[in-house]
Amino acid sequence: MKNKNELARRKTAVELELPSTETEEKNEYYLAVSRRYAFFRMICFALLLIFIITMITFYGEDITVSNLKYLLRDINISSSAGEAFSEVDYSAEPIQRFEIYRSELLYATGSEVRFFSATGNVGLTSTVSYESPKVLVSDKYAMIYDVGGYGFSVYNSFSELYRETMSGQIVSATLAESGDFAVLTSGDEYKSIIYIYNDDFELVTKYSKNDYVSDILLSEDGDRIVIASVSASVGDFVTVLTVYESGDSPLTEITVAGDYPTALKLTDAGFVLVGTQKLYFYDFDGLALGKYEFSGTLDICDACGAYTALVCPENILATQNRIIVLDSSGNVVYDKILDEKVTDVTVSEYGEVFILSSERAIMIDVAASSEKACALSSSAKRILAAGSASALVCTSSSAYLIDFSILSLIQ
Repeated sequence: MKNKNELARRKTAVELELPSTETEEKNEYYLAVSRRYAFFRMICFALLLIFIITMITFYGEDITVSNLKYLLRDINISSSAGEAFSEVDYSAEPIQRFEIYRSELLYATGSEVRFFSATGNVGLTSTVSYESPKVLVSDKYAMIYDVGGYGFSVYNSFSELYRETMSGQIVSATLAESGDFAVLTSGDEYKSIIYIYNDDFELVTKYSKNDYVSDILLSEDGDRIVIASVSASVGDFVTVLTVYESGDSPLTEITVAGDYPTALKLTDAGFVLVGTQKLYFYDFDGLALGKYEFSGTLDICDACGAYTALVCPENILATQNRIIVLDSSGNVVYDKILDEKVTDVTVSEYGEVFILSSERAIMIDVAASSEKACALSSSAKRILAAGSASALVCTSSSAYLIDFSILSLIQ
């Protein structure tokens, strides 16, 4: 018995001291793979170094900041895509503009533009000098222009890509999802001049108008532009909508008598002309889709996707407001009176209307004709659609997310 135990101990010792042939083969295989990867890594690093030295040596004079920005114009380095916003803090300023661009909060003042990630970290920061800035965003670019001033800037989440100072005062601008944009200015020889740029920041077309142009709008692909001009005829206003596709000849012209054009809004079906008496719905071929006449005055109007939302005060102090939602043909799909002062309205691409009042943030699910609300602890300036059933509420010094999906319906 003793001999058997001794033999077992010796056998175990031998197995521990001498690794098997199979283990040795595996170790040698992985060592060979590791050496090959290390070799290829050194080759790639050497080629990169040679490439950089060659480009600097032979093309150093052509490497400029503008060229680098051009190469980076389609880059999105935002790490917050898909993340829900946490609280974002910023400095309180007299002039504040807010938009959501590529899952980041774009915060603009008269002197600075900042991009905040969903976690509240500051990304791109740019200095401006705009007395009345206005912000436009698309899937590709963000644009900031100075109403009544002369300058505008175009950004992505990485850099300021383009900046220009116009010769005439800027009246309005429009930014397409494709990245094309247009700027409306006043002129010396003509009352209004429209400059159209492609997504490479090249001026491709310029239109001059003898009549006053109140607003312009590009289609999503940037192929067509609508120009809303106005003139006086026999003591009344006459609005002319001109649609251009390319060249100097208009694709179509639409005349609207007896109403003054205040804005153009983009919809899934085409666009909305906002007048002082009615809303007029068209497609980009100029076909009339419908109209809606509102009573009294129109305080706020916003459009996105299939819906257009209106806020019409019911009394002089605007403490009671009628909320109206229209489809792309001008048909009423929602109509209720809110006994609160409304400060902002945003229509989301998910078919929801977010309302900011002096007391609450409200979400209207248009398809379900239902409402949800959340009380506000402090007064807010802006409400932005941040996703399905969620909105970002912006106060003077911070922004925070409201998830309406977890709130109860208003009975």
